[in-house]
Amino acid sequence: SFQVPGAPQGTKFDVFPGSPSLADGKYIVFKGNYTLPAPTASEPLATVSKTGVYFRDISSPSNPVIRIADSNTRIPEHSVNFGSTAPPSAANGKVVFTGLDNEDNPTLGGIYISPLVYQPPGYAPPLSIIVRIGDRVPDRNGAPMADGSTFNKFGEGLSYDGRYIAFWGAWGTEMRDIVLTCPAEG
Repeated sequence: SFQVPGAPQGTKFDVFPGSPSLADGKYIVFKGNYTLPAPTASEPLATVSKTGVYFRDISSPSNPVIRIADSNTRIPEHSVNFGSTAPPSAANGKVVFTGLDNEDNPTLGGIYISPLVYQPPGYAPPLSIIVRIGDRVPDRNGAPMADGSTFNKFGEGLSYDGRYIAFWGAWGTEMRDIVLTCPAEG
C-alpha cells in the first residue's frame, strides 16, 4: 500500500512479481508494477503499465520506499527507458537487476548494479553496467569467445552474494525443439 516513488501522488503498487531479496539485515529489495491512466480521445479509460526495482530500509517503519530504476529511467548510455525490469538480488549494500527495453524481444539493456542508499525524492541512484546486450560472451577463462559471439538475451533470475553474480545469458540464433514424453504407466 506504499506510494510508488516518482509516480503521481496516490499511485500504489498493483503487484510485486517474483521474489523479493533481503539484504544486510535491514533492506527489502523488490520488483513492483503499477498502472497509470493514459486516456486518449478514443479510449478515455486507457491505462499504461509501469515497472521498477525498489528498496526499503525496514529498520524504521517511517522509512520510505526508494526507487532504484523504473519505466521512467533511461537505460545507461542510451536514450531509451527501461520497458522491463526483473526481480533483483541484493547483498552488502548493493542490488543487481536485469533491465531491458523490451522483455519479449530485447535490443537494449542488461544487468545493472546500484548502491542501497537513501535517495532524496526525484534523485536517481547511480546505475553501473555489469553486462549488456551486445557485449562479448566470455569463454571459461573470461576471454571473449573466439567466434565473436555477443549476448542477445538475459534471464530474470540472478544470484548475487555481494561479490559474485550468477546469471543466465544467451547468444546466437540456433533453436531446437525438444519433445518430452512420459513413459507408459504399467
